Amino acid sequence: MWLQVCPAATFLEIDMQSYFKSKRLPYLLLLPTFVILIVFLFYPALETFRLSLYKVHPFGIRKIFAGFYNFKKLFSSDDYLHSFRISFAFSLTVVAVGLFLSLMIAVLLNQKLRGQKIYRSLLIWPYALSPAIAGALFRFLFNPVNGYMLYLPEVVLGIEPAWLTSGPLAIVIITMAATWKNLGYNIIFYLTGLQNVQRESLDAAKMDGCSPMRYLFQILIPLSANTIGALVVIEFIYIWNQYLWPLMATNSKHMRVVQIGVKMLIQTESINNWGVIMAGVVMTMIPPLVVFFVMQESFMKGFALASEK
Repeated sequence: MWLQVCPAATFLEIDMQSYFKSKRLPYLLLLPTFVILIVFLFYPALETFRLSLYKVHPFGIRKIFAGFYNFKKLFSSDDYLHSFRISFAFSLTVVAVGLFLSLMIAVLLNQKLRGQKIYRSLLIWPYALSPAIAGALFRFLFNPVNGYMLYLPEVVLGIEPAWLTSGPLAIVIITMAATWKNLGYNIIFYLTGLQNVQRESLDAAKMDGCSPMRYLFQILIPLSANTIGALVVIEFIYIWNQYLWPLMATNSKHMRVVQIGVKMLIQTESINNWGVIMAGVVMTMIPPLVVFFVMQESFMKGFALASEK
């Protein structure tokens, strides 16, 4: 047999290791994955960066090396810079608010409560919705004509907020929508990580008179640091690549995210400057890459903890 699986099990833990008789077989099994990554990810990314350093003829006939000229011209575009700032603020807000709320809810659901399974199901099911449906739902709730969230402030406070057209209010709406949509996934991930926290630490904290908030911030969160780190990477990359939320949930042109900002660089009625467009694509790829490389260790350890369960 080419593959032998040798389990070494105890009553607490099962450790599985795979052994290959041929040293070439693991590389052969990984070859299709590497081919796909090189052809559809690494090569296009490197080619995009290379073209961003050139002035490209509109019809691709000629290229002139221009260094960082295209990036300087890109930074002079107010529309692109505004969309970049909106994406960055949107992603950071959703990550911070979403992960904190998810942790609080996961801690509660990790306790022995009556109807625990029902609560978990109700809190997790929004993750099964598609972004388009969730965005349409919030658009309906905050509709300026007949939305419930327009009617309530008018009756209670006598005001009619421009939820979908005002810049600050619009970013609140899309943040609420994205946070609610991803709440279920974060809760599942947190619950998996909390299973690795030993019950003895909670019992010892109670015996020492540790308050719930002190236990949360001084014991539980440090022990869950790798799980939080993994979720930061997943959540930031997912939200950064979401251009559908603002389009579905708001009418405000000021809430266009960076992907729409790149699309706005493409002229439909005139000649395109493809060097500047490629520079915009490169700049759009940088924040997720930075987050991943900074949080890579926590990301890998967080998944390792989850796989133990």
